[in-house]
Amino acid sequence: MRLETCIRKGLRLKAHRVPEVREEAGRLVAEIEWIQGRELTCGHCSRRTRRVHSRRPPREWRDLSVRGQPLVLRYAPYRVRCPACGPRVEDVPWAHKWQRITRALARALAELSRQLSWQQTAAHYRVFGVSI
Repeated sequence: MRLETCIRKGLRLKAHRVPEVREEAGRLVAEIEWIQGRELTCGHCSRRTRRVHSRRPPREWRDLSVRGQPLVLRYAPYRVRCPACGPRVEDVPWAHKWQRITRALARALAELSRQLSWQQTAAHYRVFGVSI
């Protein structure tokens, strides 16, 4: 199975696709795109809509490492026209609101931090700039 397909299935993407994964500065960067015509979710009330207002600048989210290299998801989220709320930034399915790490990485950090100290956990996943 291709790496793009593994990432799409691992993140459970329905309205998005992963057209390419490339290596930049020692890390893997997965570009994510919206599939035109698919419904997006309002980031405020979770209603689904196909109406798009505008697009935000690209953002990056850190994900679990693949093949020993850090994986970064890059996506420019859309502002959707929610029928109830008006223009709001869409809810991305791979991360919580305002977070820059994915739900999978947050869950893995929480699980390992129950067994190790925070410094050892951060060093294991190479997050927070902590080194031992």
